[in-house]
Amino acid sequence: MKALLLILTLVFQASTLSNADIIQMTLAGFAPETIIAKIKTSKSSFDTSPTSLTDLKSKGVAESVLRAMIDTERPALVSDETNNQEAAIKALRRLANGVEIGVNLADYSALVADAKTELESSLKTITSDSFKASAMQAMAEYQFAASVWLDHRTSEDVYGEYKDLAIKQYGVKPQGWMKVVSRNNFLQAIWREARRHYEAALYSTEARANPRTPTATLVGTWLIRTVSATSPQWSGKLTIFDGAQVLGYLELERENSRIRSVSLQGNRFHLELKDKNGPVLDGQIVGNQIQGTATLIKNNTKIVADFVGTRLP
Repeated sequence: MKALLLILTLVFQASTLSNADIIQMTLAGFAPETIIAKIKTSKSSFDTSPTSLTDLKSKGVAESVLRAMIDTERPALVSDETNNQEAAIKALRRLANGVEIGVNLADYSALVADAKTELESSLKTITSDSFKASAMQAMAEYQFAASVWLDHRTSEDVYGEYKDLAIKQYGVKPQGWMKVVSRNNFLQAIWREARRHYEAALYSTEARANPRTPTATLVGTWLIRTVSATSPQWSGKLTIFDGAQVLGYLELERENSRIRSVSLQGNRFHLELKDKNGPVLDGQIVGNQIQGTATLIKNNTKIVADFVGTRLP
């Protein structure tokens, strides 16, 4: 038992994960999911050559862990600008992954401090103003979440100025007759904003590598609203990026839903969200406007409403 604790302490305190750390954790009996979670939230310098992968496999390292190690290695890119953007994205990605996996306050604070240092170093030589703005705003939100968490580490609710910010700026809804704002709800709202800015930076790098996509004529930001008199009224902002991996998001009442897929045929499109409760949009592009029908399921009832949208400059 003491040996296991020693391995856990040494590996989890290591500043950069190596092949030897992965072997240690495997031999100590850690589940592949635990090792992958550590890879996703840590700096790493793996040797993923065929010889090394064969050696790792012979020592019992799971295939899923090997794939996670390989995924951390990206091909060398052609310019310092792109290299530094990739470094900044990796720093923010570790924060995003840490939030999704779940971390305690101490680990989160350490992740924020490391990411801030790496991001500041990377941004010194990046010339893209849009990338820098998105990356810096994402980092600011992650830092703000750390401050909120630290200041309310002994309380389940937030008060005073933080409560006002949660309601007015982040759209957190007070709960109960006392109108309290949960600390966790506030943190989730901040992290959604951080994720939105992180993805905007990510889309920027994807767009550089993939300047055209099938959704090109939809690329941009649209203000959309329903116009059916007999259905619930809603409005929001649809943003589609010219990238290869993540297509964008739909913001309704300050809740962001990431887009699962967009198909485009001529001037007609079909859009689905990852959130099953979000609307499915079927429409057409008419110049700087879109129009069509939005379908969603609410309380097991199918609701169809007409919508229109206008492209923002």
